[in-house]
Amino acid sequence: MKSVKRKKYSKNKAMIISIPRAGRTWLKALLSYYISKAYNLPNNVVVDITKFHKMKPKIPALGASHDKYATGTFHKGMTPYKVQPPLTFSKDKSMYRDTKIIFLVRDPRDVLVSNYFDEYHRARDMKKVISMTDHVQASGRLLRIIQFYNVWYETRKQPKDFMLLRYENMRRKTRKNFQRVVEFIGLKISEFSFTHAIKNTQFDLMQKREKAGYYKNSALRPTNKHDVRTFKVRKGKVGGFTEYFTKEDVAYATNLINEHLNPVFGYCEV
Repeated sequence: MKSVKRKKYSKNKAMIISIPRAGRTWLKALLSYYISKAYNLPNNVVVDITKFHKMKPKIPALGASHDKYATGTFHKGMTPYKVQPPLTFSKDKSMYRDTKIIFLVRDPRDVLVSNYFDEYHRARDMKKVISMTDHVQASGRLLRIIQFYNVWYETRKQPKDFMLLRYENMRRKTRKNFQRVVEFIGLKISEFSFTHAIKNTQFDLMQKREKAGYYKNSALRPTNKHDVRTFKVRKGKVGGFTEYFTKEDVAYATNLINEHLNPVFGYCEV
């Protein structure tokens, strides 16, 4: 099985690795708009970055993965907050030894909020909505995020190359940090394509298009177009967790991050 996966991933010259709800959809949309304009291709594959290499072989083969982050977490019919996700991840990343890795991270507290709305408002098969406090403190998700980040940073030298990309930096200085991604992948530089990509991936525009059914990709469709909580593109706000967490939630999450997360990610508070 491992050799099959190694062969599969070795075809990709670069991959985005992230946990769910860390901003990967936005990054893939940026790449989709950029590549389609820079290489004069039709942009009918928004978010699906895997098809560009087949359309034009000189474009590096791209991929994206959550690297087994969700394995063993949810099973239909089980009460979500009673499921304790395993806190061990493989440190064998040899399957990526021929691949450049863009490791996209986001503040774990904001990830928890985004994850909450995705699971309990956007998902169609989740019938029981739990409180945000249970989601933060009783589900085991926060430790899972921390462990995933730590393991990947510890094993960062196993892939061909490794770039740590913070979602917060992308939001604050999109042009500068997105160019880092483009150069890291090895795409050709096109100033007009940068402008085109950033213009078409503004959150308010993407949300309007999602509501209107503009995107062909089913991943960019709301469960209920009249309820923004069910949208794939919701807010994307940096530090938005403060709007949803209680003071106790903030203290719990912050203490856990300070105690267990590698400070290299920039989310520990002194």
